[in-house]
Amino acid sequence: MKDVAEIHRQIYAFLMEMRNDDPSLRFTFRKSNRGGRLEKEYWFYGNEYYVSLSFWSGMDWKNKTPNIVFTIPADGGACYLEVNTSDAEDKRRFVSQFLVKPLGLELNGVRYQKIYAEWGQDYLGALRRFIETDKRQIDEILRKNAHFWQKDYGIIGFITDEDFEETLGKVQSYQLPNPVDEAEPAVDAHAMQRIRELRIGHFGPIKSIIITDISFSTPWIFFTGENGTGKTSILRAIATGLCQRKISSEELHSDDPFHIALSLYSSKDTW
Repeated sequence: MKDVAEIHRQIYAFLMEMRNDDPSLRFTFRKSNRGGRLEKEYWFYGNEYYVSLSFWSGMDWKNKTPNIVFTIPADGGACYLEVNTSDAEDKRRFVSQFLVKPLGLELNGVRYQKIYAEWGQDYLGALRRFIETDKRQIDEILRKNAHFWQKDYGIIGFITDEDFEETLGKVQSYQLPNPVDEAEPAVDAHAMQRIRELRIGHFGPIKSIIITDISFSTPWIFFTGENGTGKTSILRAIATGLCQRKISSEELHSDDPFHIALSLYSSKDTW
């Protein structure tokens, strides 16, 4: 049995490296820390026995799993593709009509599966082959039949930049910082997740915004306003500052240089 946390770490590094070559590559992360899973470095879906990756939006709410997942067993068994549609009969008909035959899926109980036994136990190699083959085929099928799933289902589709950046930021907030000199006092990584002051300039529709003196005890901050006034741009700017997110040209509407300054709480003060 492989160390599941190590599998998560290797997959994370592998996929983030692939994004350097293809920034359009997006995938799902675990959205909550239920059971302390994120603290255990379980970045993706799964448990102690397997890791499941999805490159599309959509959840089977009965099974509490993504609709389409590429699964890596921790026991060294063959990787496999699984499609879960137990929560909606219309979704199941869509999958059976458009995905089953092209992908060679077989029904296994309430799930459709395809086992990649011929790819061996090199799960990173199998993952790369999946991304270069069946993932591309699934993407093309979804694009060609978007009028079906967008109109009738609105569930199985593509992950948006906003959703990806949001979940990526959450995972990165649980990742341990680089080792520091032993003479420096240890800092609780999770205590640094609260913003004390925020300054943004020339980003999207935002010319200038300054938010100061945010209390450490503030659990929530709500942004309200009409569409197009900059609510999402504030979140994107924060993600850019915290996670070194790549900025697209469409996000910069001014010749003036974009800037963001963040002051964050640490265990005792700000940094």
